[in-house]
Amino acid sequence: MNIALFKAIMKKEKGQALILAMIMLAVGSLIIAPMLSLIGSGVIIARQTEQQVELNYAADAGFERAVWMIREDIPGLPKTTEEYPVTPNPLIFTSEPFLFGGFDVGFSITWMDEALYLVTSSVTEGDSTLLVKSMVSSVDFSDFLNNAITSTQVITTLGNDSNLNIDGDVKIVPQEQWPGSGIMTSFFYDLTKDYTFLGDETIEVDELNLGEGIGPRYQDGDLDIISGTLGAETKLTGTIYVKNDLQIASTNKDFVLDLNYQTIFVEGSVTIDSRATIIGQGAIIALGNVDYKPKASTNPDDFVFLMSLSGTIKFYPNGDFYGSLAGNVEVEIHISQEVNIVHTDLDTDFPLILPDPNNQYWAIISYEYA
Repeated sequence: MNIALFKAIMKKEKGQALILAMIMLAVGSLIIAPMLSLIGSGVIIARQTEQQVELNYAADAGFERAVWMIREDIPGLPKTTEEYPVTPNPLIFTSEPFLFGGFDVGFSITWMDEALYLVTSSVTEGDSTLLVKSMVSSVDFSDFLNNAITSTQVITTLGNDSNLNIDGDVKIVPQEQWPGSGIMTSFFYDLTKDYTFLGDETIEVDELNLGEGIGPRYQDGDLDIISGTLGAETKLTGTIYVKNDLQIASTNKDFVLDLNYQTIFVEGSVTIDSRATIIGQGAIIALGNVDYKPKASTNPDDFVFLMSLSGTIKFYPNGDFYGSLAGNVEVEIHISQEVNIVHTDLDTDFPLILPDPNNQYWAIISYEYA
């Protein structure tokens, strides 16, 4: 290559880098200022969000302390309208301020109605105050266990009404007095979390495992309990928690399931088909629907508690039933023969496994920041 020619060409390119540098500098000056402003805004927003979360936690702490005091039955807390027939609703407790996360927190309890309270928790930061207002109510399982049938709205019979005999109270219980899913799931999960089985599963009851029983068990999926041997029998030996749906006796082989004073809790729906015979005292509780169509009558000496927390009890009796039915949306009774639904007494020596030893807890009806 001609060296002289190359040098001449390169000489003509002088100043190109400076032009590029000036262009980059101009572009940079246009975007750096907005970028810095955006970063600064992001830092401020992140700090404000973090501060708001801390305020919420502090307000929650005041609420939790108030509910703890209600649960512990602080002196002077009224339980009935006879104890506090006062209008307007009286402020019955105001706490001294306490520190939580560097914030001043206080709370108050106002009596609203029989076993119904307004809890107000406040957090002060400088000149601003965050409030949490919550309605807290006592929910007593005796409202359900003491009735033959309980619902929030309606009890429907499909078939000949004259063939249905109900021996016990039939009661409509308001929605706010029904247990919420949160406390139920946490209660039963704590009983079963150390016995976790993953995915969907089928338990086949046959002569090989008659003596083993079922439970305690947390099934992280669907569960199907079937019989591999005609006339097999098994029993619950602990609490059963099913994350999805439960089916019992979905095959054509009969078997007997002894509840054995245990509880089955299901987040989905429960189907108990006509090949199953249910015996023993116990509870079957679901968030979804409960389809109950067992083969035979329950035992007059036992107490079976069926409950749908947010769905319908669909009851297909093939014999007499002894215990209690509770369907939040509806109790639907399908009658094909003469049926007796009889509320019997619980065997108190072996109480049902339900939240709180006294079958009572406090439910949060509403919770809002202000």
